[in-house]
Amino acid sequence: MLYGITPFIDYPYDQNRLMMRVLELQYTFPKTSTDKVGEDLISSILLIDPSKRIGCKKNGADDIKNHKWFEGVDWDAIYQKKVQPPWLPKVKSTDDLSYYKHARDRGDYGRPYKDDGSNWDKDF
Repeated sequence: MLYGITPFIDYPYDQNRLMMRVLELQYTFPKTSTDKVGEDLISSILLIDPSKRIGCKKNGADDIKNHKWFEGVDWDAIYQKKVQPPWLPKVKSTDDLSYYKHARDRGDYGRPYKDDGSNWDKDF
């Protein structure tokens, strides 16, 4: 999300190679990157050993929230939905995928959600 592409991408693009890079945890950051703090956060999240991975230690998600990359973030205001997002996409409907280039190019818009009436999502 920092760069608009997965850190596992390799060129020339090959879906199978991408999956192997994910499984083998082979990732890189763009050579033009200047966000070393962001790279540290991503690298800390991607550690194979859960006992060393940020967010999986004693303090859980608080370790992520306290990472330097999130410095200045008011987590309480976010939780209380008092923070305005920096950008709100203009969508035509709940299933508008016009901002998802690849889905749009393939004509793959998925199946619309049909509520089964079970109310399984009432606490979301």
